Amino acid sequence: MKKHTLTLGRNAGGAGVPSDLLVEGVGALLEGARRATLFFFEGASSGPGARPAWLEAACRVEITALRSSTYELELHAPTLAEAVPERFGAVDRVAHVVDPMRTVSAADTAVDLFGCVLVDAIHGAGERLWVDLPLLDSCVRFARVAQAGLGAIELSAGEPPATIAVDADDYVRLEALRAQASRSTAVRVVGILQDVSAVTPTAALLVGEDAAVAVHFDASDRVRWGDLLGGRVLISGRARFLPSGKVLVIEAEYIAPAQVSDELFASLPRSLDQPVATQREHATSRRSTFFPTWPGTETDEELLAELKRIR
Repeated sequence: MKKHTLTLGRNAGGAGVPSDLLVEGVGALLEGARRATLFFFEGASSGPGARPAWLEAACRVEITALRSSTYELELHAPTLAEAVPERFGAVDRVAHVVDPMRTVSAADTAVDLFGCVLVDAIHGAGERLWVDLPLLDSCVRFARVAQAGLGAIELSAGEPPATIAVDADDYVRLEALRAQASRSTAVRVVGILQDVSAVTPTAALLVGEDAAVAVHFDASDRVRWGDLLGGRVLISGRARFLPSGKVLVIEAEYIAPAQVSDELFASLPRSLDQPVATQREHATSRRSTFFPTWPGTETDEELLAELKRIR
């Protein structure tokens, strides 16, 4: 078992913490830990049906102490290797199913995984920020506890343990991230179908030489997806994007063997909501050479003089 702490409010003093915020803080942490763990190892942080038994074992967090003077809860959680030895006990590190270049220590806990997601989401990880919408919902829920008047909510996680402080400003930042991630776009993509999961309705699509994207499909179509494994396919559906504009996942609605005419779609789309980079005008730019004076830049004296001239 590994120790963590959850501190509710930097400025709580002796005023006490409202019971509803205490319950919400613990609930948000447990939900975030479950979703982060499921996302890391199954590719989706939520889904239909009962939670798998291995997930329940990995997320069995115990509250072992409550220090009223600081409103700090002491928590203990099993490491991945302790909780699910048949899956994580034989290795030191486990690959992130969505981002195979990233690995997770078998000595981490579900709380550590959620802490990692929080840090990436709050501080920005660019192309390396891997989250889906339900997991971002959990981050927002956790931060809302701080925004509700506690000043901050702090979690110790990681190895070596570090304190992750989440405050009201972070809540605003996470809300903005969630709003961006909630948008989806209709897409068609051609690639090689790989890694159709035998457990969850997920697969990977290799687009180009090394660009792989996660795909979710209807569980009732598993046989058809299995039949097309290893082939070049056309997938249509809706894409959800990372804050960087990169595709996070494609929610597939249709799949078929790719035809020659489909090769137009042999590249990954990017979000259309990304801000357009603009360059400020300066004295030597081409446009300002043709139009050296812009409306509204005249002084009052110049404007009055021109009005007198045209009378």
